[in-house]
Amino acid sequence: MSDENELKNGNISEETESCSCTLNDTEGDDPSLGINAQKELKANKLSDNIKIMTPGKLILKRFFRSKLSIAGLIGLAFLFLFCFLGPAFSPYGEIEKVGATRVVETIFSYTVTDPGTGEEITMYEIREAIVTNKTPPTWQNWLGTDIYGYDVLTRLMYGGRISLILSFIVVFAEMGIGIFLGSLAGFFGKWVDQLIMRLVDIFNCIPTLPILLIAASLLDSWQIAPEVRIYYLMGILTIFGWPGTARLVRGQILSLREQEFMVAAEATGLTAKRKIFKHLVPNVMPQLIVSATLGLGGIILYESTLSYLNLGVPFPYAAWGSMIGLASPSSGSGREILQSFPNLWVPAGILIVMAVLSFNFVGDGLRDAFDPKAKR
Repeated sequence: MSDENELKNGNISEETESCSCTLNDTEGDDPSLGINAQKELKANKLSDNIKIMTPGKLILKRFFRSKLSIAGLIGLAFLFLFCFLGPAFSPYGEIEKVGATRVVETIFSYTVTDPGTGEEITMYEIREAIVTNKTPPTWQNWLGTDIYGYDVLTRLMYGGRISLILSFIVVFAEMGIGIFLGSLAGFFGKWVDQLIMRLVDIFNCIPTLPILLIAASLLDSWQIAPEVRIYYLMGILTIFGWPGTARLVRGQILSLREQEFMVAAEATGLTAKRKIFKHLVPNVMPQLIVSATLGLGGIILYESTLSYLNLGVPFPYAAWGSMIGLASPSSGSGREILQSFPNLWVPAGILIVMAVLSFNFVGDGLRDAFDPKAKR
């Protein structure tokens, strides 16, 4: 009996110790509640502290965690404000002569003969002339004027409008054609897939830049009006840009059409149109957004290259590439501008680099944010 009493007393003491430990762990809780009630209260408090994030918020959190992504957004915001809001504060127009002047000193030399000694003497004369082009930066013209007497800063604003608008229109057109043809190829397969993919292969085999140069030269020889020529340039860039989007969409749809949600859509008897554009294409949009963002910088480089070669946006309209082309050694005063007037071409080059880098930074940030395997 004594052993049984000792055993019972031991069990009671162990239960008392365990209860005291539990109560110590729940220090700060309401002592009037039982242990189970305190545990349930703790679980409720913990669940209140947990934030459930939607996929959209998770993507934004990943995107804004990258410093390069934020730098890209800041760069794009500056470019759009500079190009689309800046002309409203500029006192000059795109093709308006400023009227600023500068003094040019020219040294003339000639030889005369001394009538007394018969010795030939070389004489030098400095002549001053007032010109209205290539004036240096002043408070009225922060970047001076170009060879035509136009304000360089204002021309940069209007040139950026053309580059940005052209790139966005071309990318949206490429996405429209690529989504449509890529969706048909990936969903229907068979001869539809073979036909579209062979067409994509043909376009991928054509060197883009030489074709663009040839097409721009033809437009120049046909004397297309300057205000219409930009639309031809958009069409040419779109024709050679959609195959990449079509290939991307086709590959994604091939992997998505065998998923369970598509089997459920098949069971409901939806039409092919609704299956493609209601269920498949929305699941491809994250990859398309990343691809389009990265492609914007490439379009700007293409346009700048053609404008630099005088095959893009024609005079008198401004473009960043044509402003850099003023310093081309092949032009009449290009060597002089390259050496003595950096204010005419360096700012345009800086803006091109800034635009391309900003789009690439944003594209890289979106790619990392949409990555489902990202753990950070």
